[in-house]
Amino acid sequence: MFWHSLEHTDTPLNDVMNLRGNIAPHGRVLVAVPNGDSLEATFGGESWFCYDWPFHRIHFNFKSIKTLFEKAGFRIIDVDFFNPEYTFSSLVQTFLNLFLPKKILKTPASVNC
Repeated sequence: MFWHSLEHTDTPLNDVMNLRGNIAPHGRVLVAVPNGDSLEATFGGESWFCYDWPFHRIHFNFKSIKTLFEKAGFRIIDVDFFNPEYTFSSLVQTFLNLFLPKKILKTPASVNC
């Protein structure tokens, strides 16, 4: 499982390739990353909550995450763009970032995208 972790690494292809050697032949991988092509990202621009350099090293969209996993020998089975754990709070923070100092809701101990 890569649950909001691939966007934090400098070597996502290496990380996925390493997984390839450690997964059962018919194993599955669950992946969640912020969607760089989302309406929120497009609307928010540099105020998008998940545009958080250097904490978020890479910003994926569907095409880039698909290409990454296909290069590592995986195939995409299903895609879902709704993540209730982050969708609402991220949207609120992006909206606030447009008008207030960035990351006003974020605390040092808070979970990022």
